[in-house]
Amino acid sequence: MDTAHQEISVFFQAVPRSVCDAILEMGESRTPSQAEISKGEDVTEDLSFRDSEVSFLSLDSWVAGLMRHFIDLANAGKWNYPLSELQALQYAVYRVNGHFGWHQDGREVEGPESYGSDAETGASGFARRVTGVLFLSDNTEYSGGRLELRDEHGVIHTDPSFLVAGTCVVFPSHVFHRVTPVVSGIRKTLATWALGPAA
Repeated sequence: MDTAHQEISVFFQAVPRSVCDAILEMGESRTPSQAEISKGEDVTEDLSFRDSEVSFLSLDSWVAGLMRHFIDLANAGKWNYPLSELQALQYAVYRVNGHFGWHQDGREVEGPESYGSDAETGASGFARRVTGVLFLSDNTEYSGGRLELRDEHGVIHTDPSFLVAGTCVVFPSHVFHRVTPVVSGIRKTLATWALGPAA
């Protein structure tokens, strides 16, 4: 990486293009909806903050096992959080100007919540502890749309590998991160979150 950020694990091109294509086919078969954000107890659309289309793959699919593999590898090597189940498998499509402002994924989970056609399952007192993002589009297919992560000192971290299909990035869900606006083409990713006891 361009700077040593201890909170990030990068698995460069760990997933073959043929597997990425299979995940893309699964994602494209779902009916997408406009991505929403949580504001307090309200869930709403806010295109100035988050502009992308999302759908959700089944947690019973082989894709869940693939993503859990990378999360477990990263967790064992860095944080050793006590983790339970994955919360969701979110397929996201960012078109021109698509973006997602600075945010954290970690939050309390107080019960089942509906996301697309899959329900999030989490017992009270559990929260998102680890985030995994698999890049499905190559850097020849879009420009802009960079994943950036901000550490506790305000230093922004990114890496050219974040633009390569088959690369998986794993980091604690409390780390602030964003997706810069897509300038051209279409950016596609798969994200998931591993739950664990709230800190």
